[in-house]
Amino acid sequence: CIGSVGIVMILYTLLGGQWAVLVTDFVQFIILCLAVLILFPLSLYAVGGFGGLVSKAPDGFFHLLSPPYGIFDWIMFCVLIALSYNATWGLVQKYNCVATETDARKVAILMGVLSAVGPVIFFIPVMAARILLPDLVDSKYAYVAISLKLLPTGVMGLMIAGMFSATMSSLGSEYNVLSGVLTKDFYGKIVRPDADESSLIRWGRINTAIIGGITIFFAIGISYVRGFNLYDIMVKAFGALGPAIMLPLLGGLFFKKINSRGAITGVLVGTFSGIGLVVANIILLRVYQERIVTDEILSYWLKQGYNSVSIGVNILATILGMWIGSSAFKTQSEEKLRVDEFFNKMSVPTFPSIEKDAEKKPSPFFVVSIALMLLGLIIIFVGIAMKLYGDMSAFAADSFAGGLMAFIGLIIFLKTRKTNIQ
Repeated sequence: CIGSVGIVMILYTLLGGQWAVLVTDFVQFIILCLAVLILFPLSLYAVGGFGGLVSKAPDGFFHLLSPPYGIFDWIMFCVLIALSYNATWGLVQKYNCVATETDARKVAILMGVLSAVGPVIFFIPVMAARILLPDLVDSKYAYVAISLKLLPTGVMGLMIAGMFSATMSSLGSEYNVLSGVLTKDFYGKIVRPDADESSLIRWGRINTAIIGGITIFFAIGISYVRGFNLYDIMVKAFGALGPAIMLPLLGGLFFKKINSRGAITGVLVGTFSGIGLVVANIILLRVYQERIVTDEILSYWLKQGYNSVSIGVNILATILGMWIGSSAFKTQSEEKLRVDEFFNKMSVPTFPSIEKDAEKKPSPFFVVSIALMLLGLIIIFVGIAMKLYGDMSAFAADSFAGGLMAFIGLIIFLKTRKTNIQ
């Protein structure tokens, strides 16, 4: 299943580039939202509303800090998330795909609102699962289990599609942006500076396939990792390599004194520090594998505590590397000119009059509208089939989900049709 989905992502990213990623991201977002928005009220109703959720929850369930995670873990996780959301290339690239600065500002505001509201809608069903499914052994299956319990046929398929969509949306962006970096900044500038456009496009597609293949390999490999949950694996991977990749990017945006040599030094020091700490952690876990089964304190410090400390150490190591590199290697006059030009360009706002005169181009969301209307009709037909089998709840939920999806598609169609005709 991982291999099949990975190949599909490679193909549409390879063939369509950034526009394909944006279009599929939007369609996947709608699918995921519809499924989650249906599960949210069903799970609340099943536990008796917010009051029932609070009163029926296990003791200590709503404590902000629960073992094995403490305040230090929480702080380091927040730091890591803040870095990733502000310096992850796939997310940053979205701001470059809109027509004007005003549009980019709208993207930022909408993202902030959705990031505040989204977690409540996403996590309430999983929290309700602790009450509705008290015998569930492995909590990582909670979302699937509560969906199977509450969602009718049809909408459950929508939820499965939504879960895949969430992964595909994130990875598709990363495939595209990493391929662009490897092609333009490495191949086009270092390997073959004289490469023509067709050669760059060809190597961009090759790099997309390579990156996708590596991702599939690691995704399958993670399923064989024992002793860590997915959260710990994510924190360990991000903590090891995240600061080395993200801090030089953010530093270059805010501080003129960080030069190219400093950025490279920061990347190298942070990477070696992160990989070294991960290797040391693996060795320690092997040495004390018998003791951590019975010793909770040792288990915490070799797993969750070690991950949090590693994040802090890698952040300090990367910052130190940037400072040493920028201080030891003098900034060249040519680089100073490029830096000054960049900051001058960043300080010039886009005026509303210029934005109004911006060239109107055909919208790719015309294709999105057609896809949403077709998907909505398919879900409605599934609901009709469920009615024939006597499942009225499935008919009502499917009709609502399909009708809403088709309606959203129709609104986008009417909105973009005029632009595309012109």
